[in-house]
Amino acid sequence: MYKKELRKLAKGLIERGYNFTFNSICCGWQIRCEDWDAICHEYSYGSERGLLEIMGSIVQVDNDNVEGWLTAKEVLKRIDEKRQKEVDKK
Repeated sequence: MYKKELRKLAKGLIERGYNFTFNSICCGWQIRCEDWDAICHEYSYGSERGLLEIMGSIVQVDNDNVEGWLTAKEVLKRIDEKRQKEVDKK
């Protein structure tokens, strides 16, 4: 259950040419990429539905450094937006 969305996320990262690590952690799994990570394990936000919790530069809430209950599609959208902002700055 904890790997389904992370596998979708990994596939999307590969398609976009990102380097990342896929690690086993405590009771689940983690993807680490650049300055953010995504996890799904027994205690992460959204894990009861197999959804992802993220931390780092792609978090979009002002009052917390983590955000949960996200699908791989939602995380990939944030990554794409972050990349576009970086391109626009140049």
